[in-house]
Amino acid sequence: MLRLVGRIIAKAFAVRGAAHLRNGDASEAIQAFAKVIKLDPTNPVGYVGRADAYLLADDHDRAIADYTTVIEGSPRATNVYMSRGTMYYHKGDYDRALADYTTSIENDPTEPIRYMVRGGLYEELAQYDRAIADYTRSAQINPGDFRHLRARADAYERIGDHARATADYESVLKLASPSGGAIACQTRAWAFLKLGQFDEALSSVQKAFEFGPNNPIAMEVRGHIFEALGRRSEAISDFQQALDSNPRMTKSAEALRRLTRDP
Repeated sequence: MLRLVGRIIAKAFAVRGAAHLRNGDASEAIQAFAKVIKLDPTNPVGYVGRADAYLLADDHDRAIADYTTVIEGSPRATNVYMSRGTMYYHKGDYDRALADYTTSIENDPTEPIRYMVRGGLYEELAQYDRAIADYTRSAQINPGDFRHLRARADAYERIGDHARATADYESVLKLASPSGGAIACQTRAWAFLKLGQFDEALSSVQKAFEFGPNNPIAMEVRGHIFEALGRRSEAISDFQQALDSNPRMTKSAEALRRLTRDP
């Protein structure tokens, strides 16, 4: 009977801890979940909740310790492996992060976001073939989500495979929301530019403006295309507009200095 009462009270503290987490109050959340653990030490909710609160407090070591406690009690706690892997990532321990992401995928190979996360780390580590393989798998699992193809297109861009990048951007355009469509158009335009297909590049970047006329990134990309085409005055105009719209467009500033420099 006392154990049952303890579990009921523990649930109440768990609800309170979750509310503190939503409100961004890490300290109160940690205290609430600590009481859950004390009242019901076999319930993983307390450890996961406190670990999430430690994450909010940037206390990665304690978060890892709590996630590890859950994993030791439930080795197939797939989501917890992802969470602990993210903690290792924040600590710069990429080997352990990859190991946890991989275990999470092995425990549940049907969740596309797990491949996206691991692919992102592979890409950061310049292991582009592995990143592309993960993005491909996530796209196969969820073909209706353009983000997987866009991530793969960006990875293709990094290895200079502009043709495959362009093909993926084409697919993204068919699936993307307006904001995603604009990004796909301008990145596809950049891929065409790298391929030396200037007319296709210009046509693609012009479509980006159909999603919204005030797009400094698209202006910058179009400026580079105009420059490649020898249309100097139009390039200068685009670079200037991009810089006026966003003063942090450093590539536009560099291009302006280059194009307006005295011969």
